[in-house]
Amino acid sequence: MIKKSKDYDVVLVDCPPRADAKIAVALRASDLILLPCQPAAPDIWALDDTLGLTALHLSKLRVVLNRVPPRSSKAEQMIKELEERNLPISEVGLGNRAAFADSLAEGSGVAEAPRNSRAREEIRALANELLAY
Repeated sequence: MIKKSKDYDVVLVDCPPRADAKIAVALRASDLILLPCQPAAPDIWALDDTLGLTALHLSKLRVVLNRVPPRSSKAEQMIKELEERNLPISEVGLGNRAAFADSLAEGSGVAEAPRNSRAREEIRALANELLAY
């Protein structure tokens, strides 16, 4: 993977949250590590296990808030807890939008959704943030 990644400007690797040799290789090869996390206690607790995998790579880490309910204080509480842990948080989070599930069922991505789609706007903003890294 490391050899092949040198042929590309951007390589995305979706890894399961468990420790094994393949994950270690992916983490070493990464310029940026994203940890998606929903604003729910079990997800925040699960971060502890995942952070064990990424401990040597904290400078490359970003937590991405995912499936954030609209008009909810949960995201604010989560941000506060993540900041208390000194974890970097991406500027852009993703809302809990039907468009994400709908696009998956249709075999497309939300980036292909109509221009006025909030899900499309969020995904594009997150992509721009990551590409600017």
